[in-house]
Amino acid sequence: MFWKNLMATLMNVKAPFTVIWFLRKLLNSDDVILDLGCGPNSRIAKFKLKYLVGVELFKPYIEVAEKSRTHDDLVLADVRILPFREKGVRYRFSFRLN
Repeated sequence: MFWKNLMATLMNVKAPFTVIWFLRKLLNSDDVILDLGCGPNSRIAKFKLKYLVGVELFKPYIEVAEKSRTHDDLVLADVRILPFREKGVRYRFSFRLN
């Protein structure tokens, strides 16, 4: 039912939609998004999402993100081995990981 409703919504969109528009339609008020490899200049942090957790392996990038308050929470971790319960987070997002 969810996907049917989402597809109906997408079919009624007049202008091109973005990834952020899609995420806002997809997320519930209690959902958490992980910004994997958030770095010091996270693209997704520029949009007002409900709850955003930045995950980064490079500590200096975490420190920059803390100072600029780009995320609700920040975690120093390798994105290949996330320190979260398997079903604790429904959505994980990354524009690009090098």
